[in-house]
Amino acid sequence: MADIGPDSDIDVPVELHIEELLGRALFVSAFIIGAALIAFPLSDGIIEFLWNTHIPDPDLNRPRLYSPISTVLMRFKVVVLAALSVSFPVIIYQFYDFSKPALYEMEQYYLKISSVLSIALSSLAVLLSHYVVIPLLYSYFTSYTQGAADIAFSLEQTVGMMLSVMIYLTVAFQMPILI
Repeated sequence: MADIGPDSDIDVPVELHIEELLGRALFVSAFIIGAALIAFPLSDGIIEFLWNTHIPDPDLNRPRLYSPISTVLMRFKVVVLAALSVSFPVIIYQFYDFSKPALYEMEQYYLKISSVLSIALSSLAVLLSHYVVIPLLYSYFTSYTQGAADIAFSLEQTVGMMLSVMIYLTVAFQMPILI
């Protein structure tokens, strides 16, 4: 029976594929953990930056803590998101490098282009959410409630919503690649 597949595809035992995949997964995990350790001391500054940038009159609308662990949870969410965001290109490259021998030249080309496009679209989504969507959202919330209620933004829910908007917009911007 003739071999079917690209010339670069070499038959090796499954154990070697699993070993290579495990090595790459460990490398990516170590990279994510390293990025998280670097992001952890910066997390308070990131939260403060998000708050001061997106909340109208941040001096008047100080964050409210409704739970004793709100700050810890927020820092954890910010650290995880920052570590994954920084690690995303490494994850894509490791995926590409692992699958490269089994791909035809055209498939390799498509994967390279889609990887770069994915990173570009993710960056565009975060910038769009940061500069357009989130400011519009919170200016609407503050104008909508003026006179009807006192504004008391919860730290955990407010920053969590900002991060969620960024994540959902990033996922939505990936749809052209998936389609």
